[in-house]
Order: sequence, then structure tokens, then C-alpha cells
Amino acid sequence: MKKIIMLLMALCLAMPAVHAELTSKQEKQNEKMAKNRAKDLKKKGYESMSSLPLESALLKHYNKMTDMGLQEVEGVSTRTKSKSNGRAMAQTDALRNYATAMSTDIAGKNRLLAEAGVPEVEREALSSAFLTETQTQIRGELQESYAIIKDNGDGTYEVQIMYLLNPEAATNAKARAIEKLIEEQGLQAELAKTVRETFKD
Repeated sequence: MKKIIMLLMALCLAMPAVHAELTSKQEKQNEKMAKNRAKDLKKKGYESMSSLPLESALLKHYNKMTDMGLQEVEGVSTRTKSKSNGRAMAQTDALRNYATAMSTDIAGKNRLLAEAGVPEVEREALSSAFLTETQTQIRGELQESYAIIKDNGDGTYEVQIMYLLNPEAATNAKARAIEKLIEEQGLQAELAKTVRETFKD
């Protein structure tokens, strides 16, 4: 028994060292990714929109993703004369990209509404309304991680913004969107239940 206890104690003491080693490896990998990505972006004419150097902004981004398990959502504004407008347009594009990615998943789930006898036109209307409301709910959950800008040379700019999204926050936002949809559409209990099953994560 004494030998077993000693072995368990040794394992417990070793675990932090193993974790630290894995963390160190990940940090080095993130540093390499940030360095290479920054080099590539600079070659293409991009620069950071914040006071933080591009490589540092990218490293901070990768470390957040690693530590917190966050999801990337990218938004781009290709030709804008105003940097502030470019930011707004990039956010709109990010929301649109997120909804587009969701629409593929929703298309596969629509069979539940079909099995419930909901006509195709109404199914499409419900899906469209859900995606629109989800964009509204997700907007407040997007965290800007870094923004880059490139001068197009004709008086316009290209703005790219990378956002981070907490998966749990995204799930909660979708749940709010579902309930808002049910409320606004005045859906009866049975159909409301099917809508929840269809659109839930």
C-alpha cells in the first residue's frame, strides 16, 4: 500500500511538469505561426490597425484561441474610402459569413419541419428569420481580436477583422434567437417544440 501511495504522489508531482511542457510547446508553435503569418501579411501590404505590432497582435490572437477554445469569425471590407466604415462593413461581413456557415447545417435539419407538415415556403421563411435573428444576437458576442488594413492605391482600403467567439456564448445566442422567433411568429406549442429541435445546436 505504501508503494502505491508513493507512486500516486510521484504522478501528481509530475503532472504539472507535463502540462507546462505541453503549454510551452503550444506557445512556441503559436509564436512560429504568428511570425510566419505576420511576414506573409506584410508582404501583401497589410499592417495592424492598432498600436500593437502585427506579430504581437497575431500571437495574442493565437494564444487566446489556445487557452480559451474560441472560434474564429472573419470579416472583410474590400474597397472602402473610410477606415471606420471599413470596420463596420467588415463586422457585417463577419455576421453574414457566420450565418452562411449556419445555413448549411440548418438545411440538413429542415426535415424535422417537413415531417411536422410545415410547407416548404414556411420552412424557408422560418429558417431565414432564424438566421437574421441569430446575426442580431451574435453581434454582441463577437470579440474583435485584431484588425489589419491595406491601402489599395486608388484612395480605397481593404479592412480585415478577425473576431473571436465563445462557443458557449454562441449557443446561448442561438437559443435567444429561437425564442425570439417563436414569440414574433406566434407559433403554437407543438410547432414551437419542432422549431427548437430543428434550430438548436
